Order: sequence, then C-alpha cells, then structure tokens
Amino acid sequence: MDTLVRHTGRLEYSNATGSDISSGDPVPIGNMLAVAVTDIDNGESGTVETVNVHRLAAEADEAWSQGDQLWFNSSNAKLSNQGAQGSIPAGTAAAAKAATATTGQVDLNRNTVLSST
Repeated sequence: MDTLVRHTGRLEYSNATGSDISSGDPVPIGNMLAVAVTDIDNGESGTVETVNVHRLAAEADEAWSQGDQLWFNSSNAKLSNQGAQGSIPAGTAAAAKAATATTGQVDLNRNTVLSST
C-alpha cells in the first residue's frame, strides 16, 4: 500500500513548549492527548504514543467507572471525568478509580468526544 505513512499509535512530536518533557509525561497535542515515549528536550523532537492504556495523574476527589469518558486538564496536568472548560478529550477509563486515588488508567483517545462542556 503506497499511501501508508506510518502505523497508528506513535507520532514524532516537536517540543516547542518552553520546557523539557520527560518520558511518561502527558503531552496535549491540539484536541488529542499523547504520552511521551522518551525524554524530549525543549526545541527537540521525540516520539509520543497516542494509543494504549496509561496510568496518569488524576483528580483525587473523583470516582470513575470503567468506560467513563475522561478529560485532560492542561492547567494541572490531571485526568478528570468532568469536562471543564479548556480540557481536552483524553480517552476512556480503562479501570474504575476510587475517589481517594491520585492516578487513573486511561485508554488514550478511545471513544473521545470533540469538545468539553
């Protein structure tokens, strides 16, 4: 197939954020959430993943059910099941999360909606 550019799941990302990105950090790209596969220094490029299940920081006062829509709040770099203004769709909850938990599992970009409330 001569139209295939790359298999889905990983992208090359050019870091122009003004800060270094560490492997495992969430990386918002437009209306999509990715996770850095490697360290990406500011001004450099590196690989990010846009699929699969990742454990990321989450709002501690929220409980989720498996399959809930999740959002990423760039202002505090946490997942939430509440689509606050300015949040981007992150994916769906891969597992339930207790309200006391500070991390949650997100199936990146799975069944995401295009806008928050």
